[in-house]
Amino acid sequence: MSSRTNAQVTLPAAGLPKREQGSPLLSKQEQQPQPLAVDADADAALLFDEALSTAGISSDEAAFLMGVSSDMVRKMRRPQARERVAFAQMLRLPPAFHVALHRVLNRRYGFGRAALGRALDALGDLAFAGDL
Repeated sequence: MSSRTNAQVTLPAAGLPKREQGSPLLSKQEQQPQPLAVDADADAALLFDEALSTAGISSDEAAFLMGVSSDMVRKMRRPQARERVAFAQMLRLPPAFHVALHRVLNRRYGFGRAALGRALDALGDLAFAGDL
């Protein structure tokens, strides 16, 4: 077994990744985020606000239950603010909030109609299996 004085491996030079013509020279972290067709953060704030209002929960009550200041909850309810509610914080809210949130989601995205369609399909399959 021979001892090597220089154990460093030499690799061929790697080329830089090719950039498209006109692409920015900034890294992804430095680039401004591209606006989405739907601003998910603003949409989440509106859903949170509507669910709190529907459930009859004030910002002060929500703040107490979530363990944050009432000013923070008011910010979470505004689409223009940076602060967003976390799922763990929402879990601290009463069942009335969660029922209201699911109703808002059903109205906005049609989850209720989709669930009803799946239930009707399952009933049709069950009725077909009973005829065998």
